[in-house]
Amino acid sequence: MFGLRAWTALLGGLEDSTRSAQPARGPCGERNHERLRTLGRLDRPVRPTGRPQQLLPAAIYLGLHVDGGLAELVSTPASICRKVPDGLPDDAAAMAQPLAVALHAVRRAGVAPGESCAVIGVGGIGAFIVAAAASRGAAPLIAADLAEHRLQTARRLGADVAIDARDVDLTQAIVEATGGDGAHVVIEASG
Repeated sequence: MFGLRAWTALLGGLEDSTRSAQPARGPCGERNHERLRTLGRLDRPVRPTGRPQQLLPAAIYLGLHVDGGLAELVSTPASICRKVPDGLPDDAAAMAQPLAVALHAVRRAGVAPGESCAVIGVGGIGAFIVAAAASRGAAPLIAADLAEHRLQTARRLGADVAIDARDVDLTQAIVEATGGDGAHVVIEASG
């Protein structure tokens, strides 16, 4: 959840209507499911998706598993909120979580100077990944997507090669962009 103007925290730790942001990882475990049910409008049990790509299969995300994703104000447990500093604009605070996801991905993948990196999907988080990989000196830095406007953004953020994956064999295009070697690191960020 990002981009909300304000949050109302109900379960202690923050005053009502304190300007705060919720990190993407919500509370997990059966006890926390019960806590989320107390926040209103939940007339059915909240269950984790159990999708295999989740690092925390029991995670619950406000706006995905619980109503509130596009609301201006949301009731959320204070324990999963972080106070936004007074001088930080709302739009910058909203970008903190997706930027953190991208930085974590680049660090965890071991992107290194002079090594090739391919980013598959350069939407919001993928674009941040391109910028982070560029700052680490990945070369060549390859961006692949289906949307030309995203590829243009990736070029502005430091991608050396932008591949429209609709029209080519993506694997072959990456092999060609790396001089036949293939990418040292591939980060899938298509969603």
